[in-house]
Amino acid sequence: MNKIKSFKEFIGESLWSDLQNKSMGKSVRKEDNIDLLDLNEFCNYLRTIYKGMFINDIIYTIEDDNELIISLFRSEKTGVYYDLQVCDFDYDPYIYVSTKLKPLFDGFDDEFDIWEDVDDDTDEYILIIKPVNNEEYSNKFFIKVLDFLIEHAPPEFDVSLEKKNKKGNH
Repeated sequence: MNKIKSFKEFIGESLWSDLQNKSMGKSVRKEDNIDLLDLNEFCNYLRTIYKGMFINDIIYTIEDDNELIISLFRSEKTGVYYDLQVCDFDYDPYIYVSTKLKPLFDGFDDEFDIWEDVDDDTDEYILIIKPVNNEEYSNKFFIKVLDFLIEHAPPEFDVSLEKKNKKGNH
């Protein structure tokens, strides 16, 4: 006859089993790997590591449940905002920015695959940013691009984001 386990025994075994699976690489929690986060979860994660410079929150939009747009820079001269966008988040993601930001990437060919394309909606040229060496897009790569753009912002641009924790790890 099998004995019914107490709640304490069940929880103890369950937690121990989870720890064993995790340490053996059998299971990974979303909290431990940001690349497992869906778009909404990823936006919530971004809010934990970045803060907005003007309203103390990041300014972003989610369109069609599949496109993330973050307002990143504002030109002091023109007042124009420059966004960082990731499209087709769940399918074949790619990041794009205005071609006016192309000079920021000069000399970083070993870190980013950069090419120009035409935006189907606006017929304007855009700068596509993908990982090098045919690596897959990841949320970690998006953060790498975001951090790069914040760090290399032209002096005439107001940056609308900064890291909450300068040591932040991903």
